[in-house]
Amino acid sequence: MRVLLILSALLVGCSSEEILYVPGPEFYQKVDLSVSSSEIEVGEVLILKVSRETAGWIEKPSSEVNTDDPNQCWYRGSPPPKYEEEVSPNIAFKATPEGYQRYGFDLNGRTVMFTNAGEYQIKGHSSLWCAPGATSNTVAITVHEGN
Repeated sequence: MRVLLILSALLVGCSSEEILYVPGPEFYQKVDLSVSSSEIEVGEVLILKVSRETAGWIEKPSSEVNTDDPNQCWYRGSPPPKYEEEVSPNIAFKATPEGYQRYGFDLNGRTVMFTNAGEYQIKGHSSLWCAPGATSNTVAITVHEGN
């Protein structure tokens, strides 16, 4: 009987509640965009590379996190990665002026091709994990008429 009481006390003391990771007071996201070239010709494919850095996550029991709230940021499993070398498939890109670019994918990641010559500014936005997300640095691209 004594052994049963000790085992019962141990089982009650051990919680199997899932731990989630949520942004703490020091949380941040950083998104860094780089391109294969800053000067290209009309119709030439430009490779877009994006790295993401996050930090400041804290552990919380799942009972303390409202996972149904779309504004509540949380991560399940192992701690979120601090640095991801290539996340371009998870990034929304925007170039200005708009309307002269075609985005795509290839074996190297995300791509963009411009249909008109000119000076363009391109940036990426990551909304993965936590709203409102993080916007990358802006990269200037010069597009020349083809030969």
